[in-house]
Amino acid sequence: MTHTDIRQRAIELIQQLPPERLNDVVHWLESLSSTDETALIELIQRRLPPHEQQRLNELRDRSEQAPLTETEQQEYITYADRLEQQNVDRLEALIKLAKLRNIDVPTLNQQFCVEPYAS
Repeated sequence: MTHTDIRQRAIELIQQLPPERLNDVVHWLESLSSTDETALIELIQRRLPPHEQQRLNELRDRSEQAPLTETEQQEYITYADRLEQQNVDRLEALIKLAKLRNIDVPTLNQQFCVEPYAS
């Protein structure tokens, strides 16, 4: 069954509902969309906890002045990997939310003041 078939079947079922039930169905459908949007917004706004971001900044600054110890280098790589994954997740969420809201990704990105490629 294709997406179009599913949509058409859903429309047919909704049209068969008694008018007094239609409002309940609309509220239910809106809650599904709202739940999806809420989860996507949480992903878009996710950041490292402040103490971890501070430590990453310290390691980044130190690495520009002198070589890090092996332990510090591994810690730095771990934070950088996490940030990279967060940025991938954020961009995927932006794309999905833009489709839900029927707007383009750059416009949505500006609304959240998000720089998906920043590290």
